[in-house]
Amino acid sequence: MRKNVVIIDYNDEQLNEYKNQLKATFEDSIYVEKKSASEIKSGENEELEQSDLLIFPSYIVFYELREYLLGNTKTYVFERTITKKAYDLIEKYKGIKNIYLVDETEAMASEMCNIINKIGDNKFDLTPLNLEKALVLNQGIIISLGHPIDNENCKVIHIEKTLLSVMSIIEMGVILNERTYLTDKNIMNAYKESISYNKGFHYLLNETNKFASRSASFIDHIEDGYIILNSDDDVEDYNNKAASILRPLNQNIKEFDVKSLFSSETQDKAFNHKMKIMNELITIDGKIVVLQIYPTLRSEKYYGTLVIMREFNEIEERQHEIRKKIVGKGHRAKYYFNDIIGESINIKSSIETARKMALSSSSILIEGETGTGKELFAQAIHNYSYRKDY
Repeated sequence: MRKNVVIIDYNDEQLNEYKNQLKATFEDSIYVEKKSASEIKSGENEELEQSDLLIFPSYIVFYELREYLLGNTKTYVFERTITKKAYDLIEKYKGIKNIYLVDETEAMASEMCNIINKIGDNKFDLTPLNLEKALVLNQGIIISLGHPIDNENCKVIHIEKTLLSVMSIIEMGVILNERTYLTDKNIMNAYKESISYNKGFHYLLNETNKFASRSASFIDHIEDGYIILNSDDDVEDYNNKAASILRPLNQNIKEFDVKSLFSSETQDKAFNHKMKIMNELITIDGKIVVLQIYPTLRSEKYYGTLVIMREFNEIEERQHEIRKKIVGKGHRAKYYFNDIIGESINIKSSIETARKMALSSSSILIEGETGTGKELFAQAIHNYSYRKDY
């Protein structure tokens, strides 16, 4: 079910930026509504009643509106950051005096001064300022965060937008239970555009996404179906092969109770006693499917279960292909009935009997003295049978 998120701020252009960033990350899993803080103060807060999460760009904005909010609605104050392009502009003024950072309020500007100084290893001498004071400033350099400022006495640097930090996006994903979106290309795009003072966090994020990308590529290209269950035994991930095997059940795998595939005895062993299960056989749409179940335990803590699915006929075909390759490196049946030379009634009768037997699926016993041609008949029977390619 799609979650409703409401972003609340004073600046409409900035609200659009936050909204676009969230939509690019979480796509259609959430519905994002923007709301002006001024509208909420005037009593226009119908959208808040239907929301799953209210988010604010600053504690200042949150505290100002706290009395207008519904008590049972979740709230989250996210951390803002700037783009790498904006930071490159600001970095030119490291160590210079009389640089003023301007935001909606002086408190919000102070928050951003702190973040920029963390990014720049505390080498900036930034003074926070609100919009009203910035308009009457007599000298200095003004860095404006998304606000148009007309002041002929100062040099004005316009920073077009601020962004939600990657850490805040991840926290919101966890709050909304939309974790799967946090390891895909969208979160990485947000990471590439924004800048953060937490270099260790970004390193771990990059390594985690690298591992997740490789794992996803791996499980999607192997021939078996893979379903990964989380610690609540809900489907966390799966590959295309698993979706193909389960398609006849007309199930959305993300909402499918995988445990229902197994007998009650197997469920008890695998999910209650956390036992490994090998070669469980089930039938889906008339096809035999072989299942293997691997509970994941570390230090006696349960992290979830891996279910591997194989269609039985595919297992047979793979074995045949492997055997063909092995045989291809050694001896193959190279003789046919036409290679057996003989005009006597006994030899012709034996060939006719062997032809009939070759079409059967039964085992055949060939008897004869040494040197009478048992191997010749064995190869001819094989090459005349339906198993000649196996």
